Amino acid sequence: MKPSDLRHRVTFRVPPDPPTDAVGGELDYVDGDTTWAGMTFIAGLEKYAANSLAAQATHKFTMRFRAGVMPNWKLTFQGRTFHILYANNVGGQGVSLELYCQEINGTT
Repeated sequence: MKPSDLRHRVTFRVPPDPPTDAVGGELDYVDGDTTWAGMTFIAGLEKYAANSLAAQATHKFTMRFRAGVMPNWKLTFQGRTFHILYANNVGGQGVSLELYCQEINGTT
């Protein structure tokens, strides 16, 4: 992975702990770490090749490996929000991480 491939600044959005307030109302996600990532749009043919859990993904983010990233987290990038569907530790080596995501508030 070349550093020039990681040119997008993304922020993780994580669910609060506990997820509800004192009266049972659901709380909004909170900002987590910010990191550099590469982003690619997943075209129709790539969707078929992707893992079945990520079949509805619209984008793939590639970054340096980070432990603990969960599929219920979100990513934000330039005012856009993405729901993480699947996290892939590439080759199981703990070097790079692929996040298959579905855009929540965009046009795709």
